[in-house]
Amino acid sequence: MRISQAQLDAITRSALFDKLERGFRASVPDADLLESPPLHDFFAACERDAQALGLSSEQGIASYALAAWFLGPGFVDRSRYLRQLLTSPYPEVHALNEWVHALLGKPQDEVGADQALRQAFFSTAAWGVGD
Repeated sequence: MRISQAQLDAITRSALFDKLERGFRASVPDADLLESPPLHDFFAACERDAQALGLSSEQGIASYALAAWFLGPGFVDRSRYLRQLLTSPYPEVHALNEWVHALLGKPQDEVGADQALRQAFFSTAAWGVGD
């Protein structure tokens, strides 16, 4: 029996969405109000948008989905620095999470969120450019 790459990709994607659903239902306010299909549709849109920015790891997609849930689907456009980082080859997830955390704490303080992004970037920049 042979499993095609498309079948393997579908299994991997389904497992990711199941993991995201469990995490969202356990930790994210109001996620438990949605049925699985609309929640999986949200994850699919987040996966597509995250991958368009170069985020392909489970952690990157999960971080993007959480940010989109709390800040809305166009959140990346709120900061040119965030967009630059997400489209660069540098490690991005920690800095993305710090930017979101800062913005959730002070929703109108995008300058403060950008400062948190820069601090997080410089704390991880030593790891260098990823593959």
